[in-house]
Amino acid sequence: MDIEIRVFHQVSEVDPILWDRLSAGRPFASHRWYRFGETVMADCEPVFIGAFLQGEMIARATFWVVRNEPLPIPWAPARVLSQSIMHRWPLFICRSPLSNWTGLILPDPPLRRPALAALTRTALQEAKKHAASFLLFDFLAEGQAGWEDWPGTFSRFSFSDPGTLLEITWPKFEDYLEDLNTKARKHYRQHNREAGRLGIQVKQQNTVTDIEDVLPIIQDVEIRHHSSPNPWIRKMLENIGLVGGVWLTASLNGQIEGCELILEDNGAVMVASLGLANRVSHIYHLLGYKDIQYAIEIGARCLRWGSGAYETKRRLGFKLEDNNYLVFCGLNPLSRLVARMVA
Repeated sequence: MDIEIRVFHQVSEVDPILWDRLSAGRPFASHRWYRFGETVMADCEPVFIGAFLQGEMIARATFWVVRNEPLPIPWAPARVLSQSIMHRWPLFICRSPLSNWTGLILPDPPLRRPALAALTRTALQEAKKHAASFLLFDFLAEGQAGWEDWPGTFSRFSFSDPGTLLEITWPKFEDYLEDLNTKARKHYRQHNREAGRLGIQVKQQNTVTDIEDVLPIIQDVEIRHHSSPNPWIRKMLENIGLVGGVWLTASLNGQIEGCELILEDNGAVMVASLGLANRVSHIYHLLGYKDIQYAIEIGARCLRWGSGAYETKRRLGFKLEDNNYLVFCGLNPLSRLVARMVA
């Protein structure tokens, strides 16, 4: 059994048929999505490692050389220091771009072990070429992170803020509302009634025409949640046309008070670029209902709504995602010490 490993630096170097055959049914993994990712993350060099058997791609790990990862470090001085270190020794991260989803696709056993061994061996070689500090596979499920097939040099870690997921099983939004409990339906009516009284207008469009107006309120949300600024938001808004999705805004008296980007790939919908001016109540919930309605109307399988606000999302039927694990190894003496401490 001879597995052939090939390294690509653009998704256009891979036959879209081979790429999408392996990606079938996997969210945010299509050839089209990766073209979007390359465009938006133009400051991160892609390194895509594919495993082939008899000409068919049976596995892949899609890495990015990242020097500006928005790490969840609330203390500004520590964040500045980490960014300086990353600029010199970048992260070599396996992920699907811009989606909080894994970039690792493997076959079932018995091929899984040799495929993973070949991918990680090549990934270590490529990471060292870029003087990376860490090699990471993030957004893994607990079962994936616990595979015995990982090389012994890798450590496992879990983070505490998983995303949320709503599995779509309703043909119409009205059916979804009927499935909510009495209290949740009451909240829905109250939010809509109050929005009507205030005159809040929610608009849906296929392009973003008001980038300069919405960037401040998106950044306000990052500041309120002590998040590092997302360096790719502007280009995500500018390039929505490369993928499926819509742009939502909530306005009052002509002023945008809230916004969201809804993106779709392979039957999965995700919400990104949340902006809230924090001057008007009800907008967060109004946008959330529109997210759910949109996902149902296009026949999506699931809606991913990110982390945080867990109680609100639970009432609306969301559950926690099992993708808050990462497997990693250090590539220089300091990062290896950090890896041992974490392990």
